[in-house]
Amino acid sequence: MSSISAHLLSRSASGRPLGFTRLSSFISSISHLTDAESQLYFEHLDAKSRLRAQQPPCRISQGRPAPRFLRPQIHDPRSSSWVALEKTKVQEGLGRGKLLKVVSGNIECFGPGPAARASAALGHLTGLFGEEPGPLVVMLQEVQRESLQAIMDNSWVQRNFVLSNVEPPESIYTDTAGDSFVLRDIEWGAHPYFTLMMTPRHLAITSCFRVPFVTKMGRDALVVDIPVFSPGRCTQLKESFRLCTTHLESLWEGRVYRPGQLALISALLKGAPATESKITAGLNTSSTSVWEDVPAPPIPVFKPFQKDLSYGQARGNTWSHQSKSSRERKRMDKFFYTGSLETVAIHEAQDITGRLGRLGISLKTEVEAWEFEYKRFKKSSLRRGKYVEEPHKIYFSESAVAKFRDEEQLVRRELVHTKINAWVSDHFGIAVGIKVL
Repeated sequence: MSSISAHLLSRSASGRPLGFTRLSSFISSISHLTDAESQLYFEHLDAKSRLRAQQPPCRISQGRPAPRFLRPQIHDPRSSSWVALEKTKVQEGLGRGKLLKVVSGNIECFGPGPAARASAALGHLTGLFGEEPGPLVVMLQEVQRESLQAIMDNSWVQRNFVLSNVEPPESIYTDTAGDSFVLRDIEWGAHPYFTLMMTPRHLAITSCFRVPFVTKMGRDALVVDIPVFSPGRCTQLKESFRLCTTHLESLWEGRVYRPGQLALISALLKGAPATESKITAGLNTSSTSVWEDVPAPPIPVFKPFQKDLSYGQARGNTWSHQSKSSRERKRMDKFFYTGSLETVAIHEAQDITGRLGRLGISLKTEVEAWEFEYKRFKKSSLRRGKYVEEPHKIYFSESAVAKFRDEEQLVRRELVHTKINAWVSDHFGIAVGIKVL
């Protein structure tokens, strides 16, 4: 067995592969165990982890909103580049009662071929909403450098949208004594993936900013304010509709952060921090599990061996149908809204439950990847009282391979360059229509 095989065989208490840098000491501590003993050991760790997870968490509060303002970018066909958006006469506000379509999707940063998958997602949206989508807002989570570049290079995006940012967020540092980097305290650390918002070119933007969360995962709220007007009426009061997209803290350990993050989102949608105009309504989309304000619809009753070919449509599921995870399939992506706002279903969605539409269902595309094959033990591989090793394949993107190679954790001879038909994302997208009243 190669060294990387041993690395990937080791599992943490939550069932996920351990980080490469932590593995050597962990492996040596259990190397004397038999296969069956190792399996029992991992089951014991998993049981301990679940017991801790059942304990009431101590919630972590969030501070006052401290916006970091951005300059939205628009594509200039003359220079073939993205430039800072300037207020012009051709841009307009959102008319009261006029339909604005909103799509949100998590495009998964960790899978192979992020640029190809982002392009496939945009092609899917083009097919649904047309070459000229009109009043359409697209909110994306888990964007990274390669997928961001694919979005910026896409001609449909260039012709129709303004981007909230064309660079990943940067870490925020608080100065302490002295000017040296080592004497600075990290206030908020950026991660390789982030959120992005695409708004219609014809709509004006009054403000665009990020609000950092209290977080261990580099999460924040991305906010865009669009002016609202009443056709045929002249008023001195400036009002805006606030759009917000977030990727809440993930995993079990992140549950102590999520209530505070949601509370901060609520404050944002109601107008904090103060801006030059009144926030008359707000809509946020969040990607990651949160509690429900109403019970989920009951699961349909299926006959023995009958599959749910609707991918959990009755419950509005958005996650785990297109992933290798064995965890519960659920409605992980949600819209939250407040204020003078009406929501309606939009016909472009692939399917509709109530007013919520879903898209990206069964969407795959061909991507280039590095394949690594190893053997692992599974609970289902018990043969005559012994656990049998079964072959398993995982796939890495080029950027991940380059990172591992730089850290001397991976050697090319253990990998095979190939092409695979991959899910565009492990999430479905969600869509809704809104009207400011």
